Amino acid sequence: MSPSPATVIRKCSGPAAPFTGVFALPTPVNDASGVAHVCEHLVFRRSLHFPEAHNLFAALALLPLRINASTQEEMTFYFVETDHEALFYHALSFLYSGLLNQQYSDDDIRREKNGVIFQELDFYEQKAPYRQHVASLLEEGKYGEAFTGGFTGTVPKLMTEVIRQFKSRYYRPDNIALLINNGDTGKVADKLNAVAEDYGYGIPCQIKPESSGVPSEFSPDNSDSDKHSEEVKRLTGYYKATLKAQNNVSDNPAKSSAITFTDLIKKPDLETLFRGGKPALLPPLISDETASLVTTATSFHQAFLQSTANDYPPLPRYVLAQWPSLVSFEQIKAANNDWYIAFTFSDSRKAALDKLLMQSRFWSPRISGHCYAMGTGRAGDMLVCYFINDRLADSRMEYCHWLITALK
Repeated sequence: MSPSPATVIRKCSGPAAPFTGVFALPTPVNDASGVAHVCEHLVFRRSLHFPEAHNLFAALALLPLRINASTQEEMTFYFVETDHEALFYHALSFLYSGLLNQQYSDDDIRREKNGVIFQELDFYEQKAPYRQHVASLLEEGKYGEAFTGGFTGTVPKLMTEVIRQFKSRYYRPDNIALLINNGDTGKVADKLNAVAEDYGYGIPCQIKPESSGVPSEFSPDNSDSDKHSEEVKRLTGYYKATLKAQNNVSDNPAKSSAITFTDLIKKPDLETLFRGGKPALLPPLISDETASLVTTATSFHQAFLQSTANDYPPLPRYVLAQWPSLVSFEQIKAANNDWYIAFTFSDSRKAALDKLLMQSRFWSPRISGHCYAMGTGRAGDMLVCYFINDRLADSRMEYCHWLITALK
């Protein structure tokens, strides 16, 4: 957005609540490797300030906020929304630390690349509408849009050094912009500057006037429209319109200097892209780490946490739609990799589950790279723990008995 050597912060005033922020950065790719998608995931894996791999999942389950991300053809976006101003600033620090972090073990990268992301892509590639959508994009020559997330036939082949190169090249302060709809830009800058200093960056964030270089009219960004709130779409559209006003979209400097990771695929074979042999299964991660994102939020902002009162987030639409086909753990061997375990709601059981959600052991299926998604929600008088596209769906009896014992 600017030649500034530091992160640019812009305010695009909107509703008083929820507080909404969008980190945006160009992440140009020229192949189907899925490298930008892998880097998107690594932002949430761990960072200098929040080293536990399950921080995001514990926070989404226990705190009144939403955090998500989207990798598009030439850029990646990270979103945070909450009704609480103090939590908003804290969540922005969490995201910014993940954006700037460059230290990942080979094991971290493999578990995201060959584990979680492979399971995610496999989940979608099994569905006819998704395959038809990709085929249609390729027929129209929209390779960039079709290739953005990678495929089961390409992502496992990515070399770890290529991933590190890409993240260090594009995930740096001067390539990142932050748009917020509300809040104090000075306080936001102080939070981000403190994070950047710990990573060795000394140039403070640049706060841009709201009216500077901004088009008078712009349209919300409807990419992944079912995934994002109207306010996220508005801020994302604002960012894209600002780039366009600065003549930065069609001739993006980052794109012209993009690293060539593999030869550009001119005539892709759809079946080759979709035929990814399953990578070797990595051993489970069993540890007892506590989610520092939640503990620090609790210690700094206990007052707003009291207002979470607190049902868990609603079950995802996919889980609700598939509910008849999901199976409980007693019949897990009949599952199609999607399963759940449910408990009758009680205040004491919810308190016990809250404690488990803070611990890495609960999230082991996800952080080990064995399933695409997992989480908790309330359905009527039941507390539900769900697991989507789990490679070890037929081997979870021990995990379930541990959970049952902990929630008695």
